[in-house]
Amino acid sequence: MKGFCIYTIYGGSSMHIYDTMNNRELSQLFLEYCKEDWKKRSEAARILGHINNQKEIDRLTPHIIELALDSNRFIRTNLVHSLKKIVLEHNIINEDIFILLYFLANSSDKSVCSLIVHIIKSIDRYTLIKFVSQLSKKLESSNNYEKLYSLVSIGLISTVTPEYLMDALSQLMLLANINRHKILQIMAIEILGEFEFLNKEYLTELYYICYIGYHYKEIFQNHNLKDNFKEYFNKIKYYNIYLKEETSKDDILEVVNTIRNRGYEYDDTLKILEMSILYTHFKPLRELLEEDENLGKVLLEEVLWYIKSDNFMVKLSAILLFSKIVTVEKVYQHLDKRDINEFFKVIENSLNKGNYLLKGFSLEALHNLLKWGGSQYILEKIEKVMERVDIEKIMNEGYLSYYYAIYLSYYFKKLHYLSARYSPNISEELIENFKDLEFSELHELIKNIYLGAKKRRWLDRFYSGKYLGNVLCCRIRYNSQMFEIVNRLLYDTNYLNRNIGIWLFRLIIEIENRPPSNINPIIKTTYLFDDWYFGTRVEYMLFYSTLISKFPKNIQLETIKTGLISTILTKCLTDKNRFIRHVSRDLLYKLVDDISRYSELLDYHNKKPEEQIFILNKYIKYPETRKAVVMLIKNKLEEYIKNKNGDKNYIETLLKIIYENICEEVIYALFEIIRLKRRNFPLSAEIVKSYVEKYPKLPRYMADTFYKLVNDHIFKIRYTTLLQVLAYVNEGIIIQRRVLNRIKELVVYADTCSKDVKIAMRILDKIEEPECKAILQEKERIFNRCFKDGVMEIPLFNSVKIRYIPALDTVEIVNSENIPISRIIAQILEFKEMTIPKIMVLDYLINEIVSNDNLLNEISSITDIFKILAKLAVLPDYSLISKKALTVLEEISIKKGNWLKDNLINKFDEKNTPFLMKRLLKSVSSPFVELEIIEACKYLIDNNILKCKKPRNIAKGLYKVIYNTYSDQPWIIFKKIVDIVEECPELKENREFLDVLSKKIMDLIEWETSPTAKTYLLGILERLHEDVGYTGGYR
Repeated sequence: MKGFCIYTIYGGSSMHIYDTMNNRELSQLFLEYCKEDWKKRSEAARILGHINNQKEIDRLTPHIIELALDSNRFIRTNLVHSLKKIVLEHNIINEDIFILLYFLANSSDKSVCSLIVHIIKSIDRYTLIKFVSQLSKKLESSNNYEKLYSLVSIGLISTVTPEYLMDALSQLMLLANINRHKILQIMAIEILGEFEFLNKEYLTELYYICYIGYHYKEIFQNHNLKDNFKEYFNKIKYYNIYLKEETSKDDILEVVNTIRNRGYEYDDTLKILEMSILYTHFKPLRELLEEDENLGKVLLEEVLWYIKSDNFMVKLSAILLFSKIVTVEKVYQHLDKRDINEFFKVIENSLNKGNYLLKGFSLEALHNLLKWGGSQYILEKIEKVMERVDIEKIMNEGYLSYYYAIYLSYYFKKLHYLSARYSPNISEELIENFKDLEFSELHELIKNIYLGAKKRRWLDRFYSGKYLGNVLCCRIRYNSQMFEIVNRLLYDTNYLNRNIGIWLFRLIIEIENRPPSNINPIIKTTYLFDDWYFGTRVEYMLFYSTLISKFPKNIQLETIKTGLISTILTKCLTDKNRFIRHVSRDLLYKLVDDISRYSELLDYHNKKPEEQIFILNKYIKYPETRKAVVMLIKNKLEEYIKNKNGDKNYIETLLKIIYENICEEVIYALFEIIRLKRRNFPLSAEIVKSYVEKYPKLPRYMADTFYKLVNDHIFKIRYTTLLQVLAYVNEGIIIQRRVLNRIKELVVYADTCSKDVKIAMRILDKIEEPECKAILQEKERIFNRCFKDGVMEIPLFNSVKIRYIPALDTVEIVNSENIPISRIIAQILEFKEMTIPKIMVLDYLINEIVSNDNLLNEISSITDIFKILAKLAVLPDYSLISKKALTVLEEISIKKGNWLKDNLINKFDEKNTPFLMKRLLKSVSSPFVELEIIEACKYLIDNNILKCKKPRNIAKGLYKVIYNTYSDQPWIIFKKIVDIVEECPELKENREFLDVLSKKIMDLIEWETSPTAKTYLLGILERLHEDVGYTGGYR
């Protein structure tokens, strides 16, 4: 076979001999040539194009990658042409070849790069989506090498087709905000920033390391590699150490000795890697430094040298390592003050002139010194640096700088830096644009922000929150419609949106001269403070800190104060974030008059086990300390379950405390107690039984927590929460409808092979509701037939399909016969069956009609569309469909003035319209829509179509609008309600309704500062009561 070798490059003479060989023979020849000189390796690259079998290509993939790593131009050119044949002609591709294409697309050879980009752009869209989705999921891996592999792959993809990375964004931002392994964190930041600072050559080098060191280590080690390949094995050895969760002193000593060896030649990448190892695995290094004083001197000398490097990554790594080394007492004792001054000079220069990465990690280095160091001199130097740099500007640059600047500012009591205006969410460009908007344009912007907050894609909701914050900073006062936007964000399934939601409330109370009149519902939701994302907990802490300082009267109500003390105490004792624990303690001193009441509990962690038991027994009796006690017990139970061993008697004692004090807060530890039922703890079963008998329905605060987490964007959080819900359902606890709706959405859209979806389906199977049953039946039927290559495609009728692409989170309606899309939508919504298609179509409408005026006009012009949507909106036992139909009606109303009002009036005699009116009043929160409904109601009463003889029906619909009426809402809505009441004597005679209305008016009088407004409201109150002779506590 070797005699067949003729050196050719694609574009030269054809080699027909290969056409006579089968795939197995071609593979064998390919492998033989791969081991030879560059000419035969070039021919091997050419042979590859003649192999048209997926299994053979999969088998040869490691060797294909090895050829791709060869820098010989002829080899690469032949390989690229072969890859074109394999991928585009033979339709053969696997994950490794997929990523290899992106690696070659970043080649310095422009002709290679151009051809590969053409190949990528020619690949079927859904094939791209499938592989990107697979790689995105690996970002959540607990294996750090796999996480690096995923980051490198996504980084390469981002340079050619960034539009497919929607599925990865949420996890990338989490990795960018906080990660123990700084190289992984920097990679995530740079992918999001389109490699603004990091040379892309670093990315391609990491490609070598990932594929040689992780995927195909054994194969590559068996080859006689060239020197440039051997160089990578040295780096692979250190990456193996770096990416470990824990490493040994011997590994660390090997790294230190390499740094000490001045004769050892190595490049900047290896310097970065070695310093990153020492920084990440500092515990064994600390032990070595404490054992050997000379080691500290040598290491400091090298690190101080690297701090002056022109390579910002080397400088950054050295800054971080220095900040930990000097916290070791034996090292600090021998440190010259000139070296400290030099270090802080570099830090100050980096914060003033460095790039975003240098600024962010320089602040982290200062935080390290603050956290672990004890030198007064260093603390003074940190404070001086804070005074000499523009902290406000740095905080606005990104989350990396933002949180460390918050920590430092709080410690040094530079509280003006803690303003919500100094945030990455603030954009000077947006503020400038919003300042120049006409009032009508601003009005339209607020409408679109409101509609964007209801969209399915999390990024649309994120930008709604961000835009709202920038509008508030420059143009407009907070109002009740904004409350609905912010409130939605607080319960969002995406951690970044929840984070921006509480930041908005912090901004609002900072901007306003008095607290918004509807702030109390937010203050009461202290349980949202338990968010898993540290950034959201920091924002909550700053929110409460600002509120207590600026508006202390708002927390004096006993129920609010007790709830806040309970939450703050729990944070003091159980939060993993040191800063939050520190600020919590400060807040607690401001909240309580006598801190000594809680002194024993606050000292819990310093007590012996028997003393801890006494403390838990004592404080579980008090409402404001129960949650903290239960959470402390929960942590002990969780630790016992995780370690599968421990003091069983101690656990039984903790369970006895719970058993003797069954209270609602036990829900926080109930999941762990249920799990202990299987671990031979009989008392746990008794606790569960007693709890369910006493509290058959899930407490609201736990329901709200589940509501935001059952469909969280981070798999681990979602899966754990669903396991809890399933455990509670199995025990017979009633789960709220809104939580179930979120679980239904997960089942509708996600892959049934996923572990979380299997749990979600088991939950729905336990619920006796037609919509749950329909979704399960359709999902099982649809998924097996319609889910392929990461895309769900549901055939319907007349060549119409619904296509859902999880990686992009988009719904498409595919129509090959040019049927008007509005007609297709109406047909799907009218079918009796098709629960999943209905949900998808309603989501499609919610997303599209906000910006697609043609679709809006088409839909709104369909004669029966109102009737169809009204029927779905009041559909019994189909709460998810009902909720989405109401949202569509609200959106059409916002975009098309008077459409809803006219339909409510003209079609009031139809069966569903009166029920719809009540449902709309209860569910909508846009003042624009509320006004149309109230006007329709008034018209119907004026024309004797809606009878006042049934006041309860009218009253029920108006209750929610009255409750949610605030003085910053358009007065016209309230005036119209009063007009309706004055026209309906029956409403005046309804004492319950009159009480609600009167109390709201008195609240508004108390809150209002305008004498004219107060007089107007008093006049209304007088008129309401003058004919009925009822005071209701008013006079």
